[in-house]
Amino acid sequence: MRWRSAGIAVAVVWPAAVWAQGEELPDRFALKLGAFYLHDSDTEFSARSGTGLLGTSINFESDLDGEDSVTGPLIRGYYRFNPRHRVDFGWYRVERDGSRRTSREITFGDTTFPVDVGVDSSIDTEVAKLLYTWSFYHVEKVELAASIGAQVMSYDFRLSNPRRTLVETKSVSQPLPVFGFRMDYTINPRWHLLFDVETFYIEFQDKLRGSLDDIQLSLECRPWRHVSFGASLDRLAINANVDETDYRGSVNDLYRGGQLYIGLHY
Repeated sequence: MRWRSAGIAVAVVWPAAVWAQGEELPDRFALKLGAFYLHDSDTEFSARSGTGLLGTSINFESDLDGEDSVTGPLIRGYYRFNPRHRVDFGWYRVERDGSRRTSREITFGDTTFPVDVGVDSSIDTEVAKLLYTWSFYHVEKVELAASIGAQVMSYDFRLSNPRRTLVETKSVSQPLPVFGFRMDYTINPRWHLLFDVETFYIEFQDKLRGSLDDIQLSLECRPWRHVSFGASLDRLAINANVDETDYRGSVNDLYRGGQLYIGLHY
């Protein structure tokens, strides 16, 4: 019991002691502004009609010739209450358009688009997240942390054929609770390697069933104390079946892309 108690005390006190021996405290605040570049996507969605009839499963890229390479704005950052506890936040938005003559009949919500008509389409995707992060291990080279919070993914779908006055618009916005793991590895004082993963699965009263996997690997260069430049590789997969008043249908989404950003640290 004495050895076990001593081990627990060392595990708790040692990282704090490292900071006390002259290491700089972690940044209290960081704000990162940049662009999210989507270079590959696979988006499939459907919407049931008001009468409950199943809609067509639509692949945005193959059925509607939707864009799969676009760029959108992003914001990331955190506020650290003390060396072990912080709040992480993030937001980005991607707007994609498509246009194609239909090769099959498509039913989306209460509107049916017949074969061989021109359909203009768009998807406006917005992602926001807020997480509490606990840094459970921090030494000179490595910081390991666990997170819990929520990620909200919002979609606005629009399909239209102006010549036939066929227009259907649907919106869905669902929060998904997430658990995360974060690692910050200091290669040297100027270079940092960051790894973030967030995941969760939820099933709630037959109204929502969904899963989320979000993986990010970043490399940051900090040429000055308060400024950094970063680039990352990202993979986001979300699957959701929703039965709510404003949207009844499904979304299956896979994004691969990257980020370029500049960071301010204080």
